[in-house]
Amino acid sequence: VSQVDPPVRVEKELKPISTRRVGAKTYIYDFGQNFSGTVRLSTSGSVGQVISIRHGEVLRRDGKLYTDNLRTAKATDVFIMKGRGREIFEPLFTLHGFRYVEVSGARNSVELVGRVIHSSMPITMNFSSNVPTLNKLHSNVLWGQRSNFVSIPTDTPA
Repeated sequence: VSQVDPPVRVEKELKPISTRRVGAKTYIYDFGQNFSGTVRLSTSGSVGQVISIRHGEVLRRDGKLYTDNLRTAKATDVFIMKGRGREIFEPLFTLHGFRYVEVSGARNSVELVGRVIHSSMPITMNFSSNVPTLNKLHSNVLWGQRSNFVSIPTDTPA
């Protein structure tokens, strides 16, 4: 039986709004928005080089990735390089709930793109007011719905 729900798709791509070094070969990328999806990573490296990509919704006070709320879930993708020039890692059949991405193990410059994944539902209304807090609340509701409607409704993409 074919699926009657809207298809799940990459509906938007986000670039990090900031990058910060938190260790010798570890960087935190901030996408400025919590969402469900994955990242596409592009870099070069040597044969067998391991790059770890961890996902989180918030940072600790020291600026490192906070993952205690994930309990035993790792929310980590691992990329083992072939060592053939510029390579692209783009995981399939998974998604994470995150705003921040920690990349460790890369020796060369890294390019990241956040891929927002959710059910392809049309937005059937628009809202705007002269109250900034109310506008932000509306935006949060839309992003929350996007992140929690990936084929079936969930309570958290994390």
